[in-house]
Amino acid sequence: MMLVKKRKGFTLVEILVVMAILLIMVMILVGILNPIALVNKARDSRRKKDLNRIKVAFEEFYNDKGCYPNETTRRPLTDENNCGSNIFEDWLKPWPCDPNGKSYEIWTGYDVDCPQMFKILTVLENKNDVAINIAGVSELDYNYGVSSGNISIGDYTGDNDPKCTRQSTDDCYRISATCETTAACTGPNCFSKPNCLPQCRVSSCIKY
Repeated sequence: MMLVKKRKGFTLVEILVVMAILLIMVMILVGILNPIALVNKARDSRRKKDLNRIKVAFEEFYNDKGCYPNETTRRPLTDENNCGSNIFEDWLKPWPCDPNGKSYEIWTGYDVDCPQMFKILTVLENKNDVAINIAGVSELDYNYGVSSGNISIGDYTGDNDPKCTRQSTDDCYRISATCETTAACTGPNCFSKPNCLPQCRVSSCIKY
């Protein structure tokens, strides 16, 4: 008579060893992939794509109108309520917004009626991204953008440049015929954001 050898089950020690190996593999995989970094990278990729799409749409708008969007046209494009809408449908639809649900920052030049330049700015979450093209990076500053071909994204383009924030109080003064500034000038011709160029941060004081 042939005896059938019973197959033993897994011991507790074997199960614990397998679980430990699996746990180590998961930890290594998470460390390599870094899911948070992957999500940030995906959002940054979308931001870059969106800005390039808007740039193309603005150039097509210019080809049709001879101007970039003026203040009347631009303002609805920076309204978060129009995210995903057909507000700019003849040139781009749906209208893209930042993955966080906010609108992108858009500046379209000095000419109220017929702007001849533009900038579109955003914040990339990966502060080491090689695509970053605006100096003075911080959590609150724009660090990436696109612009019309006739200006550089880093160009200072005046007191309504979205990279610069005009201060509300006047702390400038004039000595003799020369316009001087205090150490902490906050007058109407002085600006606050750290990534502004020097002539934007502290340009000239108003001469009284």
